[in-house]
Amino acid sequence: MGNKAYGHLDTILKDLQLRGLPGDMETPALLRAVLTGLHETVVVVLDKTGTYLFAWAPPEFCKRYGVEASSLIGQDLYGIYPPEEAKERMEGIAGIIATGQPRREEFCLALPGGLFWHDITLAPMLDENGKAHAVLGVLRDIGESKRAAKAQERLEERIRQAQKLESLANLARGVAHDFNNLLLGVLGNASLLLDELPPDSTARLRLRQIEKSALGAADLTRQLLAYSGGGQMLLGRVELNELVKETADLLRVSIPDRVTLDFELSELTPMQADSTQLRQVIMNLLLNAAEAIGKKSGRVQIKTERIKVDKGMLVETYLADELPDGPYQCLEIRDNGKGMTPEVVQKIFEPFFSTKFVGRGLGLAAVLGIVKAHHGALQVDSLEGEGSVFRVYLPERRKK
Repeated sequence: MGNKAYGHLDTILKDLQLRGLPGDMETPALLRAVLTGLHETVVVVLDKTGTYLFAWAPPEFCKRYGVEASSLIGQDLYGIYPPEEAKERMEGIAGIIATGQPRREEFCLALPGGLFWHDITLAPMLDENGKAHAVLGVLRDIGESKRAAKAQERLEERIRQAQKLESLANLARGVAHDFNNLLLGVLGNASLLLDELPPDSTARLRLRQIEKSALGAADLTRQLLAYSGGGQMLLGRVELNELVKETADLLRVSIPDRVTLDFELSELTPMQADSTQLRQVIMNLLLNAAEAIGKKSGRVQIKTERIKVDKGMLVETYLADELPDGPYQCLEIRDNGKGMTPEVVQKIFEPFFSTKFVGRGLGLAAVLGIVKAHHGALQVDSLEGEGSVFRVYLPERRKK
């Protein structure tokens, strides 16, 4: 930063009366020694016009954020911050100089190397008459603690979501089993009556309708069991890429021509899974992605890859509380549709939740249950207006 910065501050500090110190401890040298020991701290001095008289930052800070502190010297707040923010800070400096009272605040500044979250303590600097004529600012980098706090918030939110979904799953499981028992009685009695009635009986049509409705209700219980992770699984050899291509071909008639499907399928080994249930996962995610694009032209990207998953990655997913590190096969479905707000993302796996109308169904809720039953994990990233990404992680080797 050179002697220029120290020279400015030496002029300001000349009245500190640090006389009597050894020759090598005069003000500039002492200042250098103090500042050299500040690893995460930035020091600035501004006059009453908001002009930087002094600025110092540790070399590691300058490298991390892509700035040179000495470049601030001679600039004013209006050259650094947007007008409204600069005005607010000028008012703060004026208040400190007028009252002589220090202040402490938190700010975030966009620098070339990223966002600089910091708390700043501003204190008045006094002249020979005891009047404040400048302000000393000490900025402490709190970016790491901010990031840690945000990560902790995300983790706690995911734990709350997992607990809520587990409660809903238990409810769904209980309802499905009880409902299935009732349906068995309905279907059994309908079948007995059909056997007893003559072929030309007009009641046979009504009984067939009862059977049809009961079978439809039985399908709903299967979806509920899929959501709760309690459905029966028929494990077999599944090649994920083949399943993706087959399912996409089946859905061509249901996906509008304005939606383009792009495939990026990596080479994968077969795994043990329930192909029917995984097909339901792929269908639901593809249809949701296509619907999210709406009436405009858009693109759905379908990607598969083998990925080494660690605990750090699993923290960002649903259902990953006790999953081990290791190789997983990842199915990623990305759309450039309307995206979702954080509030919507928190609710999308609840049964019958929909942004369109009430009673939509168990689509994403069933997806979550199927992934859970396969000892997998699910990740969702979405921004309103920018689209969504769903990633399904399936272990290559099932737990025994």
